[in-house]
Amino acid sequence: MTVFNPSDPSGQLVLRFPGIWTPEQKNVDYVDFTWAGLNENGQPINQGVYYIKVSVKDNYGHVETTVKDIQVLKTEQYTRVSIYNTAGEVIRVLESPVVSGTVLNLDSMEDVMYVDNGGSVAIKFGAPGQLEWDGKNMEGKMVSNGIYEIRVEIKTADGYTVSGVKTVTVLSQRGSSILVDESNPLAYPKSYPNPVYAYTGGGEYASIDWFSAVPGEITIKIYNMAGELVRRIEGNLAVKPVKWDLRTTGGQDACSGLYVAVLYAKAKDGRRDIASVKISLIRKGDPQATY
Repeated sequence: MTVFNPSDPSGQLVLRFPGIWTPEQKNVDYVDFTWAGLNENGQPINQGVYYIKVSVKDNYGHVETTVKDIQVLKTEQYTRVSIYNTAGEVIRVLESPVVSGTVLNLDSMEDVMYVDNGGSVAIKFGAPGQLEWDGKNMEGKMVSNGIYEIRVEIKTADGYTVSGVKTVTVLSQRGSSILVDESNPLAYPKSYPNPVYAYTGGGEYASIDWFSAVPGEITIKIYNMAGELVRRIEGNLAVKPVKWDLRTTGGQDACSGLYVAVLYAKAKDGRRDIASVKISLIRKGDPQATY
């Protein structure tokens, strides 16, 4: 019985018939037919015993049929890197059929990885083992800055498996942040004037500004010190600053106090960014206000 492994690098079973011609191949010593272990729908078949039926018809119409049995035994090897966000969701899977070794050394993996559009970062897990990641999720969008868990799994052709996990920080390359001026983090994002002075029923406002005006969407959520959502503002990421009229979602004047504006940027090129800025509001005529 012939054993065929579709996962083998050659990937094909060759059926050779000596002394037979086909309409496409004449005056040859043999003819070859190949099979990649797929069914008629192009899907991989399961393991098991299969029978190959060969029928040969000569010029006189005589048909000779031969049946051969074959065992399909699928073994595979791979190096797989799975990247998870803090919610435990898989955001990207990288895989290679090449196995460089069975010893993992996750200490060689960077604790902080810088990613940028058009480039890649090496996810190292041993010498010389590594896979390149472009910093994008399965939808082709750049991931947000944050903490991610990287799981490396190696499986050899004989079924041996080894795996390991490491937590890393992923950041955009310097200068590629949307909201923060990384060369001067105190410059952006910002709110002005700060503190902002307002009169009850007046038309004052606070301007909330960020670093890069690029095509996309900006959402700003403003919270008080109790963690309550006071106001939600949505706008165009390319048009800055965004103005807060110092009112709540219900249209009431916001009280004097300290607020935190959390900015969520979603650029059209797939980049996402989060940053925050504090806003001090002093409302004239508020007996609780301090000047």
